[in-house]
Amino acid sequence: MRTQAEYIGEIFLHTSKLKSEQEKIEYLRMVENLALISLLKFAYDDKYTTNYKEVPEYESDDSPLGYSISGLHKEYSRIPYFLNTNIYIKNDKMRNRKLRNILEIIHWTETPILEAIILKKELPHISKDLAIKAFPNLLMVS
Repeated sequence: MRTQAEYIGEIFLHTSKLKSEQEKIEYLRMVENLALISLLKFAYDDKYTTNYKEVPEYESDDSPLGYSISGLHKEYSRIPYFLNTNIYIKNDKMRNRKLRNILEIIHWTETPILEAIILKKELPHISKDLAIKAFPNLLMVS
């Protein structure tokens, strides 16, 4: 079943509703996009590390889906600011302010995904094993 998921949160929620692993793999391949692949890499590639123990406090966006200011499909390219990469923001105050801003402008269904990436925890509904089965080249050196 194909959905027209624009928001990354929709992809994760739809994946959680599928019964079999094969259905999940087929669905993920069907909705594959650069944002999804990038998020899975940030979450599961060991080259991306973090100094975060917790995310800054923020007010969750409670807008209906589609009415948030932004979404992870737009904000994924800013995630390297918060991970140990060559564009990591060294100033704690500035980095935390940027992270809080992103958490407040994306839909509430996407904040657990971003938090998991920043804290290097398993993503909701898409395990590392499932991600690799769906995208075998995901963790290959790029």
